[in-house]
Amino acid sequence: MNNHVINFDDFGYIKDEVHQLTLESFIEIFCSAEDPQSVRVPYGDAMRQVYEWADKAGVASIIVGGSFITNKHDPEDIDILVIFRNRSDIVKVPREIGGSQTIVDFQCLSEDDLELVNAYLQLLGSDRRGVGRGLIQLKLHSSMLTHIKSASKSALFDLAKVSYGYRTRVKKSPPKKLVIPIHGVRSDASWMAKFTFLASNAGWVVAPFMYGFESGVIITDEKRKAQVVNDFRLWLDDVRKNYDGTISIVAHSFGTYIVGRYLEDAGFLSDGFCGIVLAGSILNSEYPWHEVLEFGDVSMVLNTKSDNDQWVSKLPDGWLSVLTDDPLMGRAAVDGFHNKHDRLLESKSNLLDHNNMFYADVMAGLWLPFLELADRQRRQAENATELWPDPNGEIGRQVAGKI
Repeated sequence: MNNHVINFDDFGYIKDEVHQLTLESFIEIFCSAEDPQSVRVPYGDAMRQVYEWADKAGVASIIVGGSFITNKHDPEDIDILVIFRNRSDIVKVPREIGGSQTIVDFQCLSEDDLELVNAYLQLLGSDRRGVGRGLIQLKLHSSMLTHIKSASKSALFDLAKVSYGYRTRVKKSPPKKLVIPIHGVRSDASWMAKFTFLASNAGWVVAPFMYGFESGVIITDEKRKAQVVNDFRLWLDDVRKNYDGTISIVAHSFGTYIVGRYLEDAGFLSDGFCGIVLAGSILNSEYPWHEVLEFGDVSMVLNTKSDNDQWVSKLPDGWLSVLTDDPLMGRAAVDGFHNKHDRLLESKSNLLDHNNMFYADVMAGLWLPFLELADRQRRQAENATELWPDPNGEIGRQVAGKI
């Protein structure tokens, strides 16, 4: 519990002095928010990393200034002075410090050069008009009670102002997201090229699962079906050797069967998925998505369906009736799924058939926003008391408008 009271003025700034706080008090005051998606929240972990590194490196004090120690809701970064005892103690700040969702600016100084320290304190402790602003000190191994800003302008102020432009900046990078597209049979999978361009342009790593050109005979060949599903398992294993983030899926036609059977048969070997997009799905409408979603094997599912799917609409009657020999196969692209769940979404357009959805209006207009929503929901759920918060925000509205 924080016992240090920090008062903000009418403009959101703290009193013009150096306030000494513990790490936990700092995090409670400046890195907490009612909204778990607040840009301030990730800085709590970032500051713990900075503090842990500084403690091991023998840092005397950490001074924090700038917009982060105001009551501004969305500060762009955090400005930090890392003050060692002696100039000879100064070491380089590791590039990985700060985490993936933060921007941390570092300037390293030493207590045996107090004039330069005061110059930087004045720099961080004033706005562009020269009006004084408060600073926060986290003391580690300092021999000084606190750092005091000099009342008069330091002779080194202008030098500090110029050199601060060359400080170490550890930038945030968006969390990596990976999607595996899976093609159907009787296809050269040419749609994957366009999907890969759209997805990579939106920040996704794309790792297509390719099992080669197959005729429709594979649908009746149990041995070959099992082999392709196992090949998918091995592809996931290869992906995991180089990537440890969330995995999403975009599956078309027989690709939907591959994913559905993998989830059914893999057991303890199953790799959980974030978002799954199904297009032209040949899965049975009774597929137990409600159980898969409830058990957490998959975060969210989107089924793209149409009454005019010229292939799936022939099931279970007609010349494709042989498909019904496999209980996993069915008419989900036309009839949808019967086992409903809040995180099973279905989008219908009768302008679509089995093969004409591979254009930007569907792939970039619906599928990628859905995968983005599923990815954000997964990350939000990891830090929320409610397991699956309701979709919200611009992306959630964009997807909801097409469901």
